[in-house]
Formats: sequence, C-alpha cells, structure tokens
Amino acid sequence: MIDDAYRKQFLLLKRKDVYAILDGDTKFGEYQFSDGSTTELAMPYLTGSKLINILINFGVPAESGASRWEYVDMLLTYCIEKHRGADFLKCFFSRSQFEDKLKAYSYEDIEKAHKEITSKAIEGINDILHFGKNKIIWNGREFFICPIDDYVEIEIPQIKKIDNEYIRGLYERALHDIKEGNYDSSLTKARTILEETFEHALDEQCIEYDFKGDIHALYKQVKKVYNMHANRDADLRINKILSGLESIVAGVSELRNIDSDAHAAGRKRFRINDYHARLVVNSAALMGEFILSVVKNRAK
Repeated sequence: MIDDAYRKQFLLLKRKDVYAILDGDTKFGEYQFSDGSTTELAMPYLTGSKLINILINFGVPAESGASRWEYVDMLLTYCIEKHRGADFLKCFFSRSQFEDKLKAYSYEDIEKAHKEITSKAIEGINDILHFGKNKIIWNGREFFICPIDDYVEIEIPQIKKIDNEYIRGLYERALHDIKEGNYDSSLTKARTILEETFEHALDEQCIEYDFKGDIHALYKQVKKVYNMHANRDADLRINKILSGLESIVAGVSELRNIDSDAHAAGRKRFRINDYHARLVVNSAALMGEFILSVVKNRAK
C-alpha cells in the first residue's frame, strides 16, 4: 500500500545520527560570511524548550525531562503516523529555525548561509542513508525520500514556490480571464492567491493548520502567528488599513463562494461586471504581496 511505503521511507530517518544533524549537534566545519565573520556550519542548535515548542506547534503534547533526541523522535513518530513526514523535514530546514543563529546578518547573507547549511545537512543525512540505497531530495518546496538508482532518473514533481513572482503569474492569468469575460475563473484565482499565501506563511513557522475551506479562519491563524493585530500605539491610519485587510479576506471569500466557478449557480448568484472582478483580483494580489512581505520581514 502507498501508506505503508510512505511510512517505510520516513522510518529510515529514525536514527540518532540523523537527529544529531537536525538538532544542531553535528558540525560540518565553518561557514564564512561576506564580512569575513564565521559561524558553525551546522543546523541551528535546538534546546529542549525549543523542541517542545515545535512539538506543541504540531499539536503534540510534550513535557520537559526528555533528551533532545527523544523530542525529535517523538515528532518524527507523530508525523509518520499522520502522513506528514515531509512536514517534519520542512520544519527543521525552514528559515524560521535560523532566526537566532543568523539574526545579526543581512537578508542576502541569511539566504546564502541558509542554503549552504541546509545543503550540507541534507548531504550529511544522505551519507547516512546511502548504505540503505536511499536519499533525501529537496525540490525547493517539498521533501522526498527516494531509492538511489544509478540507471533510472527519478522524476520529482515540481512544487510551486509561493513568492511574488507566483502571485504575479496568478494575477496576470486572472486579468486575462476578465478580459475574456471569464469572471468566475478570475474570482477563483483571487481566492487561490489568498489561500496559498496564508498556507505558505504558516508553513514558514511550522504551524499546523487544518484548512476546510474557511479562508477567514486561516487568516486569523496568520494574524496571530505574525502578531498582525492592530496595535494601539501604531498610527491610526495604519490600524485602519490593517482592519481593511480583514474586509478584503471576507469579501473575496464570500464573493467567490456565491459567484465563482467552484460552485453551481444558486439562488444567491448574481451577475458581476468586469470592474467588480478587477477589484477582487487587485485586492487579493495586494493582500498576498503584503503577507509575503510580513513573512520576509520575520525571516530577517
């Protein structure tokens, strides 16, 4: 069965030497920044309290007293049971885990260091898995564990990367739909921009979410995680704009639910004009790019 094969793949990671790489115990040398300063070429050192927080974010109850490797093992066991092995790896390799280790450097330096350190860590894990003829593959968005085959090239599906370019592509396709008179399809793309941006924001912080079509609930999680609640000390005009973001989410969600191509026509359906569709698409694109900026700022 597919589920059994999936479990067997990620069970390969249940080793203390793999955990030692993931929790920052294993060092691969030094990494030098552009200014000449150095840091250990190793994954961020995760204390017991940090690992407990990661477990809690995944919905796993954890108490102090266990060894660090035992916390990692608890999380992997849970993720295998829930068919979330890839999320287990994504959490450890996400940029958010590197905040303390790299916070003194520029965004460009952080990007380069993150890429170098994670590549070295994956290489180290693959050295361990090599004897069982398996390897980890990261395609930029998703992790896979695949058998090593010297003669057959394994084709890994490319997972979309949620960034400004991706949003711009959806936005332009939505505008094309409007030009062609396909307003329903443009509304669906507008909601897709919001859904996938919110999910990306939560993924970057290793936050579990159970999306059941309630885009407003998803946005509430993003607001909480990124502390986007209106601040009394902030400028009143900024607070008004932040409040307006919630209206954009509600409007796009509700309009799409009653008038997009995702639902059959019903008694609530009404005819929209091209300028209505443009308003929805432009609002969703604006909101999506704002959320990406918030995520990028947290990464800094």
